[in-house]
Amino acid sequence: VLLDPSDRRYSSVQFLGFNLFTAPGTAADGCFSESGEELEQCYLGHEDTDKDISKRQEIMMEAINRTHASSEWDRSPEVLKIFVAPEFFWRGSHGAYRLNPKEKATSRSLLLTLKERLGSPRFQDWLFILGTFVAAQKVDTRWVDASHLPWANISYYNFAPIHVGGTTQSFLHFKHFISSIDFLHAEPSMQRTQPQTPPGASSKFCKRHPNSNGCVYGKAPKTLLKDFGFMENQVLPLAGVLEVGGLRIGLEICLDHAEGELCSHLGPGGTVDVQIIVSAGMNIPTGPVCTSPGGPVFLSDGFARTELSFNNLGLGTQAEKLPDGYGLRYNVGMVYGADALVGLQQWIGDTIDTYAGYGFGARIPGEGTLPGGSAVSGTTGVKFAQISALGDDWLTQVKGFYDVVDYVQAQEIDRGLEDAVKLFLQKANVSTNSGVEQERASLFPTIDIYGPLRVPSRSRAEP
Repeated sequence: VLLDPSDRRYSSVQFLGFNLFTAPGTAADGCFSESGEELEQCYLGHEDTDKDISKRQEIMMEAINRTHASSEWDRSPEVLKIFVAPEFFWRGSHGAYRLNPKEKATSRSLLLTLKERLGSPRFQDWLFILGTFVAAQKVDTRWVDASHLPWANISYYNFAPIHVGGTTQSFLHFKHFISSIDFLHAEPSMQRTQPQTPPGASSKFCKRHPNSNGCVYGKAPKTLLKDFGFMENQVLPLAGVLEVGGLRIGLEICLDHAEGELCSHLGPGGTVDVQIIVSAGMNIPTGPVCTSPGGPVFLSDGFARTELSFNNLGLGTQAEKLPDGYGLRYNVGMVYGADALVGLQQWIGDTIDTYAGYGFGARIPGEGTLPGGSAVSGTTGVKFAQISALGDDWLTQVKGFYDVVDYVQAQEIDRGLEDAVKLFLQKANVSTNSGVEQERASLFPTIDIYGPLRVPSRSRAEP
């Protein structure tokens, strides 16, 4: 456990989730081979690594600055504001970053500048988990020849940079398990995709060779961290736990959550005050939760979704098999989630309820609504707000670096639905029964703001 030397003691947290697609792009995002053939998926970004990192740094700071300029975050010094970006935020057009000698100085300077900005006094009482950074490095060929192990010629690294706002304190947390969806499996001739991909921890090969380079991520050597500007970041212990202002915070990256990395390292009965999951293709109930009863759990996922749960019964380490016998779901309690689809669903449901007088089903707020509920369905008791992460020109900023086609298609559907509602009202000469204005869905990258939320073990007076 790493201790924050400040004398602050936080009683609450507020989650600021960067809701953005960091999954690979599709043909609609410009995925084509050199011969012009459409690719099902490809990595997006700039061919030059230093320019790619520079652009992603700009996008990250734009989102952070817009969040800070918002009136939605709590200014109390007793509330720790936790900004969380999704897994694979830092990943280039060839997948994992591999720096050439000319790019090292530039990339190091860019990331050091980012750390300096986050160290500004205006970010006191903030904690930044900046998504994850994916890198690869060739290993000693003599060792590869001697080992005769497939996938051993490259070591892969996937780690989350962490910064305590308003200070110089920086950390890194490394992902352990490689998922089969972490890398694209493509033909070597398709140069916009990663030609050599690891099999992933769930493959048959990894069942036989669980410690192979293709099954688990490595801990990046100091030379590589220096190249990227992370030489002063302290590496968290395997458990992924740090203490900030008296709060014990546990961090997991995607598949590590499903494998129970945090809870297993804490041991039976071990708990944290807050649990955070950075992912791309994960949800909270898929893995165990080891907060104290009522302790908040937050997820920021690269398929443009954020989630919150409270482990209210304290049974988050207990799981049941699904009815078909495949997979587990952990008893984490109600999960509040935000994505564009939920926003559209809420708008459609509230619109029908408002104009027809009844809605479909007797769902409780939080089911079929955004985390805060809605004016029609009622409130959940969770304070929730969404703001635009990147402003009106978001498409210009992210196109070519992050997937945008889902947003664009969702906006087209939204316009069609809005036109249909207007036409219905004109033909039927119907006015609203309640006068309630339905909240429109946010069909663009957002900052999802949850809370502030009391941390149970810190809600009592300190002895």
